[in-house]
Amino acid sequence: AKPSLAWVVWLLIRKEFMFTALFWVFVSNLLYAGPLILHQLIRFIEVQQEYSSRERCEGQTTPADRHLCTEWVGYLMPAAFFLLLLVQAVLAANMIVLSLSMMLQVRVALVVAIYKKTFRLSAIGLSTSSAGQLNTLMSN
Repeated sequence: AKPSLAWVVWLLIRKEFMFTALFWVFVSNLLYAGPLILHQLIRFIEVQQEYSSRERCEGQTTPADRHLCTEWVGYLMPAAFFLLLLVQAVLAANMIVLSLSMMLQVRVALVVAIYKKTFRLSAIGLSTSSAGQLNTLMSN
């Protein structure tokens, strides 16, 4: 039995597809980090406004918020947010390139299959299909 076209295409791109899918899951999970960092930055501003000194802040905040009493956290959060957006942009662009590469592989494989089929057409088959029709089929 001849393999189906869909099965042959799957065999052609399965490794790239799996890699791109895992990559996409990773990038999608990175999207959740932005709001978390922004929440911590807003919480840092609230804590800094509420407590005037570091000693008072450390004495009255919960253990989960003690890290917000230090000044360097205010510099770290925007830097982390910037790096997160930079990494997201680079990874998203890489994901698009991988997807376009897969698309191009499939397109080339299909055009090659159509070319091979046109070479095997008999004289009767060629009389029912013009060269222009075959050219249009391969160019779309």
